[in-house]
Amino acid sequence: MLRNHRLLLGGGLVVLIAGCKYELPDTNLVLGSDTSFTITRAMADSASFPGSGNFNPASCISLPNGWSVVPQATIDNSTHDAPVVQITDQTASADRLQTDLPVSGHVWRCYSAYDTDQPLGTLPSGEVTYTITPTTFTGPVRVMTTLGNSVSNIGGALAAQTIYADALPETHAPHRLAVDGDLIYNNVTLGSQTLSSIVFNSKLIATGVPGVGAGVTVLTPQDQAATLRAAVYPNSATNFSAPAEGDGRAAVAVTNQDGSVNIFSSADGDQWTTSATGVTLANINTRAALSFDPENNRWILLDTQAPRAYFLSNAADNRFTMDIDNPGPAPALALSTLENVSGDSALPALVGINGEGLVLARLVGDQWQYDLLSSTLIQISALVGRIEDGTLYLAMTDNDSAQSAFYRHQIGSNDELLPVATLPLFNNANDLLRSGDKLLLATSVGIAISADDGDTWHSLLDAGALPTFQETQGWAIQETRINAIQDNTVLATIKLYGAGGIYGTVQTQTLMDLSDAGISLISGTLNGGLHSDPSTPATVWSDLGRIGNTQYRVAFKMDGSPAVEALSLDSADSQGGDDGGNGNGDGDGDGDGDDEGTSGSGGGGSLPLAVIGGLLLAALRRRAAA
Repeated sequence: MLRNHRLLLGGGLVVLIAGCKYELPDTNLVLGSDTSFTITRAMADSASFPGSGNFNPASCISLPNGWSVVPQATIDNSTHDAPVVQITDQTASADRLQTDLPVSGHVWRCYSAYDTDQPLGTLPSGEVTYTITPTTFTGPVRVMTTLGNSVSNIGGALAAQTIYADALPETHAPHRLAVDGDLIYNNVTLGSQTLSSIVFNSKLIATGVPGVGAGVTVLTPQDQAATLRAAVYPNSATNFSAPAEGDGRAAVAVTNQDGSVNIFSSADGDQWTTSATGVTLANINTRAALSFDPENNRWILLDTQAPRAYFLSNAADNRFTMDIDNPGPAPALALSTLENVSGDSALPALVGINGEGLVLARLVGDQWQYDLLSSTLIQISALVGRIEDGTLYLAMTDNDSAQSAFYRHQIGSNDELLPVATLPLFNNANDLLRSGDKLLLATSVGIAISADDGDTWHSLLDAGALPTFQETQGWAIQETRINAIQDNTVLATIKLYGAGGIYGTVQTQTLMDLSDAGISLISGTLNGGLHSDPSTPATVWSDLGRIGNTQYRVAFKMDGSPAVEALSLDSADSQGGDDGGNGNGDGDGDGDGDDEGTSGSGGGGSLPLAVIGGLLLAALRRRAAA
């Protein structure tokens, strides 16, 4: 028996059942000539309501003082008579949110659907529509809401939406696109995949998109619409590499369940074919790396664990097969704690540790070359680097000294690697990028900037400067990734945790202005609640990458269909720069660009070595943990 209860109540927000499986809300709303606007949040059955237990769904909203709200809500249940809603004010929860997530001039209001827990059955669902009447405003206003299956889970399903008085800006604001294509959320995820992408044939080619574990994701923008489809790899795989481009083809190295490696490639981004390489990896969990060497007209497959480079043919009749006459050099020196460094060569460059100390290994021509950087730095827990004009730049954390520092080294000089500047202690680092005369560093404690080639560093973003989520409220940054740099604008993805843990891990994108150090949050879904349901679509936005000056991101609706948003980074007096950093795998992040940058969640598409970005961090962390 279907039982439907509706309730209209003035003066307070009521959101009913709020599990992890909830509908993706709008990111932006425009008031225009209207005097009020509506926000709808919805949810459906999920593991947040296990068995036939009792629950008291609750919700909160943060609105400017003086704004009024009238909610209309429903609870449906196909297997159980849903109790009649009895809205109950939850003052203590509102006070908690006012402390954890304060917004100047706003007040939090919290409500539960009932005065006590109620039996809601096994398949509850609900929807609430808030009709909000604002006072006069001109600039954009951010509204935040939460959903939870109980009063104690009041911080679940946190979302932010931006309200505009007149019109949605053309730049620096996400625009929701109409989406066509066959992509649907798949809860099967392969290992710890990092979202990586390139621009090819005016499309974004991505691997590691959360919820798309079966192959390659292809985004084709079309004005105010986009086609999003999956290029499905036909065999059972354990890992997909970051995509690479060479000689008019996009390609991905795929590790099969027996350790053999195939290349999944396309000449147009639409039709994909599979080619056997003849290479078998000893460890099937290794995520191989692929790059193209234009000077020698060949592809290079890198076993990131050995490390071992294999030379693959680019001839039309045997493309991607291992070159029998020149299969590639023997493995590099027995290196551990490996990490790639982005280079100004198309060939692999790695930093690792062997019996002598910290070593730079570079593939030069057909052979590995080694530079001993330091005989004392042997316990590295985090590292990110790049090579420019024969100079190696590194940001590292040394476990022995429990310090993080920035290093600059002339390759081939035989000089001991010495710190140039001390950095705030970090336990992971994702990006070291250049924009004009500036270097930007993204680590687990924030984003730092240097205008003097790394001699001095200043914080561009940390938990003390991030709007709403500040360390004074108990928030701490876990991870940062730079998605794009355009002119003086930096787009980054930030992961945070704190405030007693009731919000889980929060992920948001931010826009930073290098000219005035201004920071603004990009609205969207910020977390997925506290209860994990493997069938729940990834509703937190993942950055897919950049085509031209437009950044794209993807999330999934409750029915598994995708949503895509475009963010224009256009501004005057473009100076160019890196497009961003490596992806973060678990929905956390994201993409690529078409200028200089590193491949990944928000990363660029054409920096040499872009295809290996982030592949070796797991090995580095294993050594640090040992």
